[in-house]
Amino acid sequence: MEKRWDRVREWLETNAPDLTDVLRPDATDADISRAKSGVGLAFPPSVRESYRIHDGQEPGTFGLFGGWQLLPLTDVVREWEKQREIERDFEFGHWDPDAAIPIMADGGGNFLYVEHAPDGAETPVIEWWHEDPTRDVQASSFAAYLDAFLDALEASEYVYLEDDAALVHEDDL
Repeated sequence: MEKRWDRVREWLETNAPDLTDVLRPDATDADISRAKSGVGLAFPPSVRESYRIHDGQEPGTFGLFGGWQLLPLTDVVREWEKQREIERDFEFGHWDPDAAIPIMADGGGNFLYVEHAPDGAETPVIEWWHEDPTRDVQASSFAAYLDAFLDALEASEYVYLEDDAALVHEDDL
């Protein structure tokens, strides 16, 4: 994971220097353990490794991953708790608090999540829209998600919009 994040930071320094400060410093093993206890679910290995490098993005910064914010661990727990309460109170059947761990958010109630990994296996990154019961697998693991993001960055598929301090995929322009 370290090499992946090195590539992300290098690309940002060259192509989107305003975004280099949105990544938070590393989380400690104690921080990761608290988050795991908070949601009661095991994080997949690549997610744990990533948090050991960057504890998500600064609050309110959505420009790095094409509109998604990599959640800090405290927000992972807060968002999981919020979705658990909504599901408990309204029984929509859209969120499974026994399996889903939100790791990215768009600020509008939608998430990218990974599933509980009790056996230490990687689990897919899944896109969840709060008004739509369908789920779309975005990548087979968080490591694969970062790889695809890096490939797209390095293939110039993302455009940096300086006025918005945001990376936008060319398909979304």
